[in-house]
Amino acid sequence: MGMYVDISLLAGKKRELESDVRRIEELISQVCEEIDQLNKMWDGPGQKSFLKTAAADKERMKEIFLDMKKRVEEIETVQKEYESCEGEVADLIRAIRI
Repeated sequence: MGMYVDISLLAGKKRELESDVRRIEELISQVCEEIDQLNKMWDGPGQKSFLKTAAADKERMKEIFLDMKKRVEEIETVQKEYESCEGEVADLIRAIRI
């Protein structure tokens, strides 16, 4: 039983993920800016708690973002490996003389 991988489908999904990751990066930046603006607008007993929570949230968003970026890079690596292997197999098949 053979297996076929549609590498163009994988490439398309990778492009979609790259676009999503760029958009998420923009949104994270926007959220961080808004948190900073909100912090500047107020001073009071809850500010210290807000800053602590905001810092933790920013760090978690950064971690998730970096993990998503890593996954896109892994897909790219797998795609290149598959294309290389596919080329090697094609070369071997061409080399067979019947």
